[in-house]
Amino acid sequence: MAGQNVCRDVDEGFPIFAAVNELQPDFFVGLGDMIYADGVCEAVGRYGNQQIAGDFIQSADLDNYWAHWKYNREELNYNEMLRQTPYVAIWDDHEVVNDFGPLHDTRDSAPYTPGEHLLPMGLQAFLDYNPIAESSRTPGRLYRNIRWGQHLELIVLDNRQYRDANLEADDEVLVKTMLGREQLTWVKQTIKQSDATWKVIVSSVPISIPTGFPVENGRDGWADFDQPRGFEQELQDLLKFMHQQGERNIVFITTDVHFAEIFRYTPFAEDPDFHVHEGVTGPMNAGLFPNRDFDTTLGTESLFFYGPDSSSVGSYQEARQWMNFGAAEIDEQGQFTLSVIDVDGNQVYRNTLMPQ
Repeated sequence: MAGQNVCRDVDEGFPIFAAVNELQPDFFVGLGDMIYADGVCEAVGRYGNQQIAGDFIQSADLDNYWAHWKYNREELNYNEMLRQTPYVAIWDDHEVVNDFGPLHDTRDSAPYTPGEHLLPMGLQAFLDYNPIAESSRTPGRLYRNIRWGQHLELIVLDNRQYRDANLEADDEVLVKTMLGREQLTWVKQTIKQSDATWKVIVSSVPISIPTGFPVENGRDGWADFDQPRGFEQELQDLLKFMHQQGERNIVFITTDVHFAEIFRYTPFAEDPDFHVHEGVTGPMNAGLFPNRDFDTTLGTESLFFYGPDSSSVGSYQEARQWMNFGAAEIDEQGQFTLSVIDVDGNQVYRNTLMPQ
């Protein structure tokens, strides 16, 4: 939301939330990057349209973090969604600063103070605008699970707060972690104890699409892709656990990249009937950066791609058509339908998964 100076249009605001409201969802999952605290919103947008300018700069203090949240929440369609729809909040990197983790959340250039950690300020602002029940054992804990009826266990990961440095190698001796030991143990326990038909994993970073900018700073998502500095081994360990537990109905919903793509994974050659699906969606209202590369380690198949052919998008109307969000529906028999919906509420992809 409001990334790369693609902010509140003077006429439409954030038009995609009108489509969300028309759908009347039971709840909404804000997958992350719901503000761009390290960006600005100018009167003329990235794609040439007139915008409502934001009264903030890149967030190096709490007031500017708050101002980014306030600017987004004041938009009428978004505000209406928040008024009538339960909101499941989690963060990604731009709620603090690009590609951050606890070991790389400082910046040296103005307006930042060299050596000052930004994670604590970003976390406070996130919780001020997204209240989450406190954990006495783990202060500032964002990961949690939500049970919704017979068929759904929603497992919300925090992919930011406990990760090793992106630059570290993902070697076999000292396995790199994105989740941290406590969260990884909790995920496994939650999966093992749940009798829900579907386990839906909320991960703010994608599984196989390579992320991290610039690339010499290491990989920011799960995939290693072209360098052994992702977090692939930890994900493989989690998938192996799911397989050993007999889990067969697993869907990851992810974001971070600025296009939609649906994947099916067959990570274990000895069990070709074991599949994991991933729905990557977004942006809802931000810049467009298509990328057709993906890591193939987990037996990856791309089932659908929704985005422009290149980043050279010439107008707001052209950019607008590629804004999207994901929708999931589970019927009384446990059939899981995953959809991608565009800015005007048109369903551009639909796939129904039968529970195994």
